[in-house]
Amino acid sequence: MTEVKHHVLYNELAAIAGSKYVSDDDFVLFAYSRDTGPFPGKIQGIVARPASTEEVVEIVKLANRTNTPVVPSGGRAGIYGVPPGSPGRGIVVDLTRLDKVLSIDEDNMCATAQAGIRLAEFDTKLGEKGWSIHTAVAPWYSDTVGGQLSALPGGGAGVETSAVGWNRHFVNGMKVVLPTGSILQTGTGGNVGKNVIWAPEFGGPDFTPMFIGDAGAFGIKVEATYRMFRAHPIRKGGGATFKSFEDLYRCYRSLCLIEPAPYAILSAQSPFSMKLMGCPEEWTFMWVAAGYSEEEIALKSKWVKENIERAGGKEADDPGVMEFVKMQCVGKSIAEMGEWATPGRYALMEVVCPLGQLQECFTTMASLTTRRLEERDMIARRHESCVACGCNTTIFSQYIYWDDTDERYREGILEINKEFFDVAASHGWMPDTNQRNTCKTVAKYWTPAFYNYMATIKKALDPNNIMNPGMWGDL
Repeated sequence: MTEVKHHVLYNELAAIAGSKYVSDDDFVLFAYSRDTGPFPGKIQGIVARPASTEEVVEIVKLANRTNTPVVPSGGRAGIYGVPPGSPGRGIVVDLTRLDKVLSIDEDNMCATAQAGIRLAEFDTKLGEKGWSIHTAVAPWYSDTVGGQLSALPGGGAGVETSAVGWNRHFVNGMKVVLPTGSILQTGTGGNVGKNVIWAPEFGGPDFTPMFIGDAGAFGIKVEATYRMFRAHPIRKGGGATFKSFEDLYRCYRSLCLIEPAPYAILSAQSPFSMKLMGCPEEWTFMWVAAGYSEEEIALKSKWVKENIERAGGKEADDPGVMEFVKMQCVGKSIAEMGEWATPGRYALMEVVCPLGQLQECFTTMASLTTRRLEERDMIARRHESCVACGCNTTIFSQYIYWDDTDERYREGILEINKEFFDVAASHGWMPDTNQRNTCKTVAKYWTPAFYNYMATIKKALDPNNIMNPGMWGDL
């Protein structure tokens, strides 16, 4: 009988997390080697699934003693490539067994959960008590709290992001296992050692944002505390069509200047998008208002409709448009794409730009994709849209649906994806996700001073460079 040869740290990791939750089998490693995007995979050496902060600490300490790279893993819903780690050797630390809601503090309006919990479960348990938190709208069912905070700059954008901005404003603090194995609590609980983490900025410098969008390079998040809000019981919206993007943008911009915002979501769809949804191929504007009474919704709707009329828009009555508006009202119903996935495999490319550069960004990025597809004689369905995130920033999104069985398409989409973010970063427009390819691209455009600052922080926190090494260029 042939003896099974395990990873060199198999026994030590099994002693920490239990042999049932440690594997170096080929099929398990392969499952952790890819994300949902077109980028090639990276197969590490072993997977461990700890069930507590203490187990995470012991795994990280073991990695430090042996100089073994660590790759934290959440819902694995990434779209721009998995971390490089150390193929054949690195430890994937899957946090999904840390999946508990630890507290729902209604008096202090904050909720704490372990970092491996899915957003769907966290949101649902809060909703049962009439509360909500600002978390990413998609992918709602697969994303974990830790994965969202690590990979999404600003902590992501939720179902009311157009009104409230990025989720980072509502993260009171987090508990992080640093690369040396020590535990850091950010927020008010960090300095005074109390259980209530009611705000991030008091008691000293606010270190919470440093770990938001860090791509998992500064430590492993094991808990996070969010500010809670009373859930809006009523959500209604509408749509409008415009003759040109210039007219649509005029309406979009005028609404972004209104304080307080009369909407929860503002979005714009290109004719490509409307064709994909089986609707008239027009520039289409959609909006959702959220509130506590019908009177509030009516007043907010009135403000939006007045701006649509001034900009030359026409209220949409197409059934397909109105169905999509209903989906935006719910938010979570489009979290896993649903029928959107039926055209085939899709590549998602998203960048964030300031409001004043939205027209330039939309035109530049959409034109780039059109040219590259035409040059390669590639026919692909497309979806292009933008969503306001607060009053002064916007996410531009582009989906390309492609035939995954055609190697020519696979290579072409990969090259377009890479160029898309390089061109965006060269203009100062940032990816809305910090993952392998986007981190590498952004780091290329850092100033020397910024690079040195990042290198100093990384060296101080991670002297042996074991935590997601190589995520930011050579850091």
